[in-house]
Amino acid sequence: MPTVTYRPPDVLHWFSTGSQEALQSAKRKGIALTKGNNESSVKQKIFQAASAAADFGRGAAADMVHRQATETVYKLHDEHMDVRTPMSRQTIKYDAVSSIQSHSKDRFTLEYEGGTLTIRPIAHLSSGRIRVPVGWMRNEIEVPFTMLLQELSARCGLEIEPA
Repeated sequence: MPTVTYRPPDVLHWFSTGSQEALQSAKRKGIALTKGNNESSVKQKIFQAASAAADFGRGAAADMVHRQATETVYKLHDEHMDVRTPMSRQTIKYDAVSSIQSHSKDRFTLEYEGGTLTIRPIAHLSSGRIRVPVGWMRNEIEVPFTMLLQELSARCGLEIEPA
């Protein structure tokens, strides 16, 4: 059986765009603060500095989310899977998995010899009150988020249990 790769879809590039816009805004506010007139009150300058810092923080957070999203990959091999995230790399044998539990429609845990692995969506799309998990690219074909769990369930020979 060939190796199957699950990675986040390209739609997540918008996090990078949002990050760049927030950082540009922070830069503009910082420059304006240094070039501002001397008649501005201390209160106004503190507010402007806080606003620039908040924009910088939003940009950094969006950049972190984008990095986490783009660097999360699940590679399914014949006997094991490799899980790569920005913070870790793991190899888990399918026969070492003892259970797959569903904690909600978009949060699952695999219990295996030596630990647990939580699988949750990289992001959600929302419109009004509707919120759905972003799916995966499975060997360059877009699939629903739960497809990864269904395939893992089949490869491990286990049913997905409610938690």
